[in-house]
Amino acid sequence: MKIKELLDELSVTGNTIAKIAQDKVGIGEKRLKNALHNAGYEYRNKNPKGWFYAKEGKEPLYQSVFEFIESKNSLPNVKQSSPDLNDTLPRSSQPITLDVKSVRNEGEKYFHTVFTPEEVTILKELIKAYVLDDQQDSQRDDLYQRVVTLEKGNKVRKTIVINEEVGTLLDRFADQQKFNKSDIIELAILDLINKYK
Repeated sequence: MKIKELLDELSVTGNTIAKIAQDKVGIGEKRLKNALHNAGYEYRNKNPKGWFYAKEGKEPLYQSVFEFIESKNSLPNVKQSSPDLNDTLPRSSQPITLDVKSVRNEGEKYFHTVFTPEEVTILKELIKAYVLDDQQDSQRDDLYQRVVTLEKGNKVRKTIVINEEVGTLLDRFADQQKFNKSDIIELAILDLINKYK
């Protein structure tokens, strides 16, 4: 978005910098305000209210607002899992430096230049957590399908005596998975019989 377009949007009644930052530019309100300040604009609360150019020289009306956004190169302290993360990555996974001006096209809201080692660590952990969650969901779905396909014929009550710790594990598992204990025991018995018959 060009500075002139941004100023035109801000002049429309009801448009706030927060709304434009979120809906039109795709960055935070504070970063958009800082970009306007970096471009030489100041907000005046006296009549006429609004953003006014305060520097000497030509206004940068036809420059992109993204040219005045300061890059965020620092992240909160993150412990790295390896001393030099880039050495542990395959060659194709090394951070790629992009030409910001070639990536930043009109209408695009976001651009990224390089992943820092901290960002790579965070991304790896997010992917690992996502894959583990997906595997657990898949296993639960398989168990659910097996419980649903159990025959609903005549049932008979059988009393079993098991180790107290095993009983506690069964109770906890049934509660977590929201399954009937009888169905879990029936599946376990069927698996045991099929494995050793």
